[in-house]
Amino acid sequence: MNISLILQMAADAEPGRIGLVCEARRWSYGDLLRAARGAALNISKSTCAHVALLDEGSEAAAIALFAAAIAGVPYVPLNYRLANADLGALLSRARSNSARPRQTRRHWSVFRRITSPESRRC
Repeated sequence: MNISLILQMAADAEPGRIGLVCEARRWSYGDLLRAARGAALNISKSTCAHVALLDEGSEAAAIALFAAAIAGVPYVPLNYRLANADLGALLSRARSNSARPRQTRRHWSVFRRITSPESRRC
């Protein structure tokens, strides 16, 4: 059992119920589950061993969390306020501390959301 079960249970019970609001966008549990499953498929196809997200706060964080769980890989949220050197150190530390059951897999898939004044934030 992992955290994706929470979303799956909510989507099974009430797929139309709103589970996340980000600015004007409203995500039902069913929509979140479909988005997470789609992202999980991309993660699985990429053969990455970890998912990291550098974001200011959006629906991408929830989708990436559930997608990583569905794909069976660790999720690492990264603080966008950190300097590049600090972010690099965190990635290196996480990479060296991780178990290596998937040695043939690339180490990281980073979902990066470019932030601009027009970007949505929750």
